Amino acid sequence: DFDNDVFENTSYKYLKTSRNLKSVRITREFFLYLYKKFKILMYTTNDIYEFMENIRNESDVEINYFTVRLALDIMKEMNILNYSLKNDKLSLSFNKITKKSDINNTNIMKKLNFRLGTY
Repeated sequence: DFDNDVFENTSYKYLKTSRNLKSVRITREFFLYLYKKFKILMYTTNDIYEFMENIRNESDVEINYFTVRLALDIMKEMNILNYSLKNDKLSLSFNKITKKSDINNTNIMKKLNFRLGTY
C-alpha cells in the first residue's frame, strides 16, 4: 500500500536516484537529521520538493520523495509527528516525545528490512 501511495502521489522525476532500493537505509542518524530538518520546514517552506532540494543543496545526503515519505511515515507510526500531504504541500504537527523509541521496532522498518534481507 505504501509503494502504491508513493508512486501515485508524486512526479516520477523525484523518485529517480543513482542508487537502487537496496541502498535505502533509514539509519538513526539519517532519521534524526530529517527530524531536525522537518522542524525547520515548519518555518520556511511547506513545499516537499523545495524541502528536498534544499537538503540536496546544503549537504551530501541523497534524498528523494520515497525516503522523505518513509521517514515521515515512520515518525507518524512512532507518534513523533502527524502530517498531511496535499498538492505537494506538507503540513506537520509535532507531538511531545515522552520516551525513546527504536525506529527498527516499527512495522514499516520491519517490513523494509525483511524486503531488503537485513532482518
